[in-house]
Amino acid sequence: MIGLSQEGGRCILAPMNGPVKPRVAIIFTGGTISMRIDSAAGGAEPTWSGEEILAQVPGLEHIAEVAVMDFARLPGPHITPALMLELSRVITSQLADGRVHGVVVTHGTDTLEETALKRWGAILGGWLPSHKARIKLMLLLGAGRDPDEIRAAFGVTD
Repeated sequence: MIGLSQEGGRCILAPMNGPVKPRVAIIFTGGTISMRIDSAAGGAEPTWSGEEILAQVPGLEHIAEVAVMDFARLPGPHITPALMLELSRVITSQLADGRVHGVVVTHGTDTLEETALKRWGAILGGWLPSHKARIKLMLLLGAGRDPDEIRAAFGVTD
C-alpha cells in the first residue's frame, strides 16, 4: 500500500507491503514544479532536473521503481505542438513497455490541456497497437506554485 506519514515536519511516502514494487516512468517537461527563483533573471526559471525534484520525495524508492526521463526543462508556454507530439510518442513508448506499470508526466499548466488532447488523439489515432494496449495508469500533472513559493508559504527552509 502507498501511504503518507509525517516525519520531522515533512510528509513522506510510506513503504509498500508487498514483494514487488511497480515500475513507474516519470517524464519531466519542466513547468512550475521544476522552477527555482533566479534573482538575476528576475523570476522563476525551470532549472531542476527530474532527479532533483524526486530527491524532494523521501521514501519514494520504497514504494516504486522509478525510471526518470528529462524530456525538457521548459515553461508551459514553450511546449509547442511539435513537442507535444514528440512527448506523446515518448509516452506511447513507455506505455508499450511491458515492464512499466504506469507513466507520470510533469508539465507546465499553460499548455497542459493541449498536451492531454494530443495524447488522447494519439491513442484514438491508433499509435498504440491494440495487441499491446493493456490498461495502465497515465497521469499528466501540473503545479500551481514553484517549489520556492511553496517552501516560503509553509515556512520550510533548506
